[in-house]
Amino acid sequence: MIVSWKSFIRIFVPLVFFVSTLGFALSVPSDVYISPDESANALFSELFASEQRLWTTEELNIPLDGIIHPRSIVAIEDKSVPVSFLGLPVLYGTFAAVLGSWVLVFLTPVLALLSVLAWRATVKKLWKDDLLADLSALALMIHPAFWYYSSRGFMHNILFTALLIFAAWFWIVKPLYGSDRNASFDVIASGACIGLALATRGSELIWMGVAIVGLFYVSRKALSFQKIILFAVGLSVALLPFAGLQNAIYGSPLSVGYTVESTEVAVVEDNSQEDASTFDQWVEGSSLGSILLPFGIHERNILNNVLNYGLLLYPWMTLLALAGALLLARNKEYRRYILLTLFVGIWLLIVYGSWSFNDNPDPSAITIGDSHVRYWLPLFVLMTPFVAHLFSYAVKSRHTLQKVSILTIILCILLSGQLVFFGKDGVLAARTNLHEASQKREIILENTDDDGIIVVDYADKYLFPDRRVVIPLRDDSTYAAMPEMVLLTSLYYFGITFPQTDMDYLNGEKLGDMGLRIDPIVTTGEETLYQIRMTDTEF
Repeated sequence: MIVSWKSFIRIFVPLVFFVSTLGFALSVPSDVYISPDESANALFSELFASEQRLWTTEELNIPLDGIIHPRSIVAIEDKSVPVSFLGLPVLYGTFAAVLGSWVLVFLTPVLALLSVLAWRATVKKLWKDDLLADLSALALMIHPAFWYYSSRGFMHNILFTALLIFAAWFWIVKPLYGSDRNASFDVIASGACIGLALATRGSELIWMGVAIVGLFYVSRKALSFQKIILFAVGLSVALLPFAGLQNAIYGSPLSVGYTVESTEVAVVEDNSQEDASTFDQWVEGSSLGSILLPFGIHERNILNNVLNYGLLLYPWMTLLALAGALLLARNKEYRRYILLTLFVGIWLLIVYGSWSFNDNPDPSAITIGDSHVRYWLPLFVLMTPFVAHLFSYAVKSRHTLQKVSILTIILCILLSGQLVFFGKDGVLAARTNLHEASQKREIILENTDDDGIIVVDYADKYLFPDRRVVIPLRDDSTYAAMPEMVLLTSLYYFGITFPQTDMDYLNGEKLGDMGLRIDPIVTTGEETLYQIRMTDTEF
């Protein structure tokens, strides 16, 4: 029975995993994306591949004070640059420069698959158990969070998670030399992977730093000073080029797009200073507090988010992991690993659990596309050996329990597949939305001037860079800039169709008082493209 499962886990499941993640990328339009982050990463990856630069130029941002840019891009004078970290566009752009832009669609699914293989080898090296390693790899592939985001080719999170796994693989397995005595390049490679992970998601610096220092401390008897130096060399070599890029783009080696523009990206409940505790006030008022806990600590948000996105969305994975962890709680061999998982889990759950994201237009929707799911990926990876241990224990037990465990594995695969592909924000829904977005874009491009500006609320992710975009409509700075935008070029708005009462208000007061009016051009579904022009201009 165990022998037959080896081929299933090592060949069939990885093949299905890879084909399913790559299949999504190949079945949707190549130039529209689910999120603004993906759209920006795709644009800058291609720019870096072809021209070795990470910015576009927008001359109208000089007279308009930088208002023209989509989400995930920030304007610095006449340049439009990434808001997020540079790791993904630089790494993916480098691969594309060497192999061609065709490779971009393959990179995330390939990295996800390679990280699964590296994770299997790492678990095997740690606990000398083939079955445990196979089941850990299986648990990782079928975890809905990992499975789903492996198909989202230009999101940072799979790349970041894969680099962490590769760092552990080089450090523990030592694939380049296979022994401690001659493992210098493995140690350097491990440090380099950590450096690239930080370049990909520098916001994870604190917990990563504490975890690494803690692991070094508990392993100090077997850790030489030479290893620490070699690790630091790899880390520095990976990070220094990004420091130079950030200095050239943002004006400081430590700056990123998040630090050069203050944008309201979250709505957090119970934020008032009047009701805040002394600790909350310290977090919100001190530099150290804002670095350690950028979103504060909001207990209600943490409880709701952990319940919704840590348990209820995929209870079959979480409950099995908790049961496996309890089974191992008294096992000294797993004690350090359990403590590491607890630390990483508590940190990520508190930091990101305190943040209320608005990823879905329906704030009550609990879907796999929510940001908490991808930000907690490192924790989900660490939990897989607990799931594997529970299954391994059952498979090695009596015949009846063995059958139950196999049926449970099959059920987990089916439940995860249903969520990943048929869930509300799953792969099939995303595919439909992207095809609809592509059709909308064609209609909008046909009905707008090439050099026009389109004010949007969410459509920036598929209209930019084909059209200049400003977000959002309902913002004082957007309204204030409209008279000048109309003088410079054609101005449009695309969004949910206005009822007549809103049209009367806009033309009679809001825009009318500025000498402007808004008129419909074309409607597609529930959305309409409007033109905004001066009142005395013929339509």
